[in-house]
Amino acid sequence: MTSRGVKSLGAAAVVAALSLTLTACGGSDDGGSAAPELKEGEVAEFTWLHRIPDKEGAKTVNELVDEFNAENPDIKVIPETMQGSATESYAKINSIVEAGKDVPCVTQIGNERVPDMIGSMLDVSEYADQYKDDFIPAFFDKGRVGDNFYGFPQGASPILFYYRQDLFEEYGLSVPTTWDEYKQLAQAVRDKSDNNSYIGAFLTDEPMWLSALTSSEGGNWFGFDAADQAWSVTIDSPESQKVADYWQDLVDNDL
Repeated sequence: MTSRGVKSLGAAAVVAALSLTLTACGGSDDGGSAAPELKEGEVAEFTWLHRIPDKEGAKTVNELVDEFNAENPDIKVIPETMQGSATESYAKINSIVEAGKDVPCVTQIGNERVPDMIGSMLDVSEYADQYKDDFIPAFFDKGRVGDNFYGFPQGASPILFYYRQDLFEEYGLSVPTTWDEYKQLAQAVRDKSDNNSYIGAFLTDEPMWLSALTSSEGGNWFGFDAADQAWSVTIDSPESQKVADYWQDLVDNDL
């Protein structure tokens, strides 16, 4: 979203985590969404409120922004780092948008926060479709609510397991590649350790773990009915039940 008049928009746009990128911006408080053309020689400035940490050995966000700005002299990105926790930053974004002043042009939210952030997001449907082939369809659609499009996927957090290679070698175990193999290995770990060890923990306070596994089966807990203009919650779908039954079986069998 590099609209020439982006610096004058009066709403906020999102990049969503998945991370979506919200879009809306500007220093004006008129709430307008029209993007006036810049005069020749003017630079389109827009602020980017982000939560990307700098990592040792990698280019910093500021370095990447400097490179982008140098390659695009008619655009100036101004990065700003969100302060506090994600929850605190979401509340701050809503407050800024409500006040209508110094609203960031682009920011980040987790896609699961769309329901309570939708009032602070700008519909960017007119820009979206031309980029849809650049994304995995399931990720791209996370920014869509009904007929409106609010943000582009910026990144997805993969779920993975770490394992103790030394213990696998000690017990003569192979790394599982299917959930059936994982269950068999869970039993093997119990047997080989005289019931002193488990293959892993089942975290009862991590609902997003089960949500992600449900998504991998093709189901979604949350949806939006465009016809009724209503959010839907579906936690008892066949996909959810399949995931729940699998883990409940491991718990019931002390695996």
